Amino acid sequence: MPPADALMMNLQTAMSYRKMGTLAREDLPDIATEALLMGEDTESLRLLAGLTPVEGDQAWDLFDLAIEELGLHQPNELEATRIVTASIAQRASTGGMSLHDAIRTLAAVCVRLRWQVPESMPFLDDALYLTEALDAPELFEWSQEELDQRCQEVVQQALMGG
Repeated sequence: MPPADALMMNLQTAMSYRKMGTLAREDLPDIATEALLMGEDTESLRLLAGLTPVEGDQAWDLFDLAIEELGLHQPNELEATRIVTASIAQRASTGGMSLHDAIRTLAAVCVRLRWQVPESMPFLDDALYLTEALDAPELFEWSQEELDQRCQEVVQQALMGG
């Protein structure tokens, strides 16, 4: 479920992926570098951006310290879910991810939440259902165009936050 390109992720999105347990430690130096390029600057962020794979065990501590130094709000689970799903939908909308991959990734969010989908995000249940249609289209009486349209509607709902 983590983003394909860590450089396209801002710190708020990174914190959200971390909250959901899907942010890789190896992505943190690239995320820190991007934050520095976007004008964020703390000593911890600079250290994190310069970490080598051998120094990776320091990454989470430096990330947490940088977030604290910047005074950023740590998202709760609902906020993190909303940010992550919008990030997935944004990637699909801009061509950074295929529509069907976006549906599968949104379905994985549903599974990660142990099917405890927030009432404000029914599109996650829809994504899970559509994954079944993608995996076994012969069980559904939809044309490819209808399936793609339903997938697009779910991505749009995720982009709007629910």
